[in-house]
Amino acid sequence: MKNPLSICFVSPQIAPFVQQAEMAEIAAQLPIALKEIGHDVRVMMPNYKSVNERKFVLRDVIRLRDMSMNLGDQEIKISAKSSFLPDSKVQVYFLDNKSYFGRPGIYIDPATGKPFPDNAERFAAFCLGCLQTLRVLHWQPDVIHCFDWPAGLLPLYLKTVFADEEFFAKTKFIFTFNGYSPLAEFSSETPQKIGLSEYLVEQATELFTGKKFNALKAGIAYSDLVLVGSESLAQEMMEEDILPDDVKSLLQTNKSKLVGMVSGINYKTWDPETDKYLAMNYNGRSVTRKVENKKILLDKVGLPYAEGVPLLSYHSGYSTEKGADVVLKAIDDLLKLKCQLVVLDEGDGSLKKEFEKKAKKHARQMALAPKSAEMKHLLLAGADIALFPAKHERLGSEAFRCLRYGTIPVAHASGVYKDSIIHFDAEAEQGAGFLFKDNTAAALVKAVQSAVAIYRDAKKWQKLIRNALKENHSWETVATRFSKLYQKIATQKK
Repeated sequence: MKNPLSICFVSPQIAPFVQQAEMAEIAAQLPIALKEIGHDVRVMMPNYKSVNERKFVLRDVIRLRDMSMNLGDQEIKISAKSSFLPDSKVQVYFLDNKSYFGRPGIYIDPATGKPFPDNAERFAAFCLGCLQTLRVLHWQPDVIHCFDWPAGLLPLYLKTVFADEEFFAKTKFIFTFNGYSPLAEFSSETPQKIGLSEYLVEQATELFTGKKFNALKAGIAYSDLVLVGSESLAQEMMEEDILPDDVKSLLQTNKSKLVGMVSGINYKTWDPETDKYLAMNYNGRSVTRKVENKKILLDKVGLPYAEGVPLLSYHSGYSTEKGADVVLKAIDDLLKLKCQLVVLDEGDGSLKKEFEKKAKKHARQMALAPKSAEMKHLLLAGADIALFPAKHERLGSEAFRCLRYGTIPVAHASGVYKDSIIHFDAEAEQGAGFLFKDNTAAALVKAVQSAVAIYRDAKKWQKLIRNALKENHSWETVATRFSKLYQKIATQKK
């Protein structure tokens, strides 16, 4: 490719090594896609106790052993082990310090159920270790892409403590986050503990939430570009009550560098033509086979198959953020449309019990499906319509998987969905989903009613499915857009 870049990804989680959030999948798949189009890409993450070193063949790197650095008033040592992202040539460096990462848990202590009290020091050490690894390797990245608050300290260090260091003089920083977590907040003594206090005199106010130092705000304030899941999500973050007021205010102050970019999914993993979990594989030319998966799915969850009855699915967990409360309120009216509903039984909480009550009440029309890899794939292929009433969708991966399998999304027009799902125009026969503006049960039912009307017109429904199957949300396609963004930021003057 013309003008390839050196790009370093820094993330607290990377799939498949450690994955507690969807962002871990992005931190794996985006580097692979960028590597395949010609960029020099490497990634870094902590070497947690839960990382299976034997399975993923982590190797010691002699020159990266026991690298010394200062963390506040103490001297620490960090080592880095090396491996590759599976089925790729993307090298991964695992930052290793047994005191900080050789314990159960990522952010939360399993013994207490509370955040580790030294999380600030742990991830400060991780960020400092990443910088030292780059120095020892003599690899100068054009762009360092930092994911979420644990990596938010990295641009802060480089633009304060190491501001005069020639090695990183031309490096640009991108910071990605898609939501807020109180885990980013630390005591007021934190800057002193991690060696930042003397550099944060004028900037102290903007990096604090009340009296607490905030690592997420550090990433926002000190990066050259702040990246979120889509342009609509960026607007919603600045205008609506998604974030705490002080974080929202900081975003508004930095809106000139706030960018929305829709992510993708792995088309090799999610492929109805080759999916090993399906009863019958299919593609755009054999879409009539899709119904065989519906029959198997219904049999597995104990519901009868009836020709001409649309099957709805909901598989986003029992979270109000994902709209589970909206689905719950809508169930009685949805089933009056002569539909069936399968809900993936994932997660806990008070709403789970309410869904269980609804399933008992509508035992001939509704079922909860036990969570498993097979069920997740079968639900994608077997359902006709999938419900996505998230308040502010941050990533959109599940809806993209539905489109990949020809299952039609009915989604709240917010966040990523607003920017990526094209509402179906029945006359022009264009579009591949249905959007509703008000995030209410009534609006969801009305949108599903529109989808069901199309479902009962076999010709239009087949056209709609084929439209969905033609959509392309693959990382290969998405990476080209990200590549242009990296090229643009890398050539900007500091």
